[in-house]
Amino acid sequence: MLVASFSAVELGKMHYRHLEKSKTEALKKHKGNYDAIMSWWIDNIHLQYWKICRPNPTKILETDASLQGWGAKLGKQKTGGRWTTVEKQDHINVLELLAIFYALKAFKQDLEGLNIKVLCDNTTAVNYVNNMGGIVSEKGDSVSLKIWEWCVQHDIWLSCSHIAGKLNLEANRESRVFKDNLEWELDGNIFKHICNTWGVPDIDLFASRLNAKIPRYCSWKPDPECECVDAFTFAWNATCNLFYAFPPFSLEMCAEDKESHGQRHHCGSIVAHTTLVHKGLLKLPHQDVQHPLQQTLCLVDCKVSGRTSDTEDFERKLPIFSCNLGRPGTKKQYNTHIKRWFQYCSERETSPILPTLETVVEFLISQYSKGLGYESLNKARGALSALGLQFDGFRVGNHPLII
Repeated sequence: MLVASFSAVELGKMHYRHLEKSKTEALKKHKGNYDAIMSWWIDNIHLQYWKICRPNPTKILETDASLQGWGAKLGKQKTGGRWTTVEKQDHINVLELLAIFYALKAFKQDLEGLNIKVLCDNTTAVNYVNNMGGIVSEKGDSVSLKIWEWCVQHDIWLSCSHIAGKLNLEANRESRVFKDNLEWELDGNIFKHICNTWGVPDIDLFASRLNAKIPRYCSWKPDPECECVDAFTFAWNATCNLFYAFPPFSLEMCAEDKESHGQRHHCGSIVAHTTLVHKGLLKLPHQDVQHPLQQTLCLVDCKVSGRTSDTEDFERKLPIFSCNLGRPGTKKQYNTHIKRWFQYCSERETSPILPTLETVVEFLISQYSKGLGYESLNKARGALSALGLQFDGFRVGNHPLII
């Protein structure tokens, strides 16, 4: 009887499959209580209809999945990404359905309220989408149901057609070629420490669904769960009060420029405080790989403000800040002591830029205890002075308690 209603109930297939499964299980167990799973039919059957004629699709969405990731193409826009470690365990048919789901969500703003045709090179996925599910694969049926529930919420009507793999080249490429150098993230414990220090951010400005630290995030290309795309295209102060920005290293200067010049009405750019972040805690979200610069890279978490008053206050606290390490030979010698200083401050969770005089004295004593001679201690004093550290009007290397 329910199957007979499909010609007049557009979403009937979507809410029927679980009944069919339950019917099979019930026959096996000689049970027949369907009251709970009949709720949608009881509540909605009198409201249902079937559009005899729907307009032709207005947009075509090409999707593809590989065992490494998913890809999609909508017009001239392309996107894709890797699977999570959990998703990698799914059958390729399920991954193809997930690729369709993620592609729809990634291009949501361009698809809402439209009739969409999806081109996919997996016939099983095509059938599951067109039939709003299936009974062979429970996971495939679950993903298909999520696809259609999401489409109903966004007033999208979906049809799916098969495309030969050799013609699905661009979506195919997006599902196999990735820019992993953009996906490095901080260890979760370090991020928690940052939040405890500065507060929980409102939005993560440079992230993807794989490495986003908070639910609201901005991605560099269309992404299934992102709130917006390309952090350099909107005013940050209009989006949130406190943001988390950990851009790819190649974009750090752009991010600083955005904060200082793009926020003039709200705020100029200043590093107000600094705390050293431990080495070796950068990772890729999809695999256990260490950063190639792990042995030499030091990261600093900074609370950045563009408010003029913050800038002036910072300059009063730190009148002279320079990092002129001199000639190449001197620079090389100073670098060793600066690294030791930053590591020392990191272990004690204190600022290497705004320390107390007591911390500096203790650092030099610790270096002496480790066997540094008078000449090396002088170089350590010079390195700290080159960082611009001052106390009581003296550069730290010339302070009476240090000499």
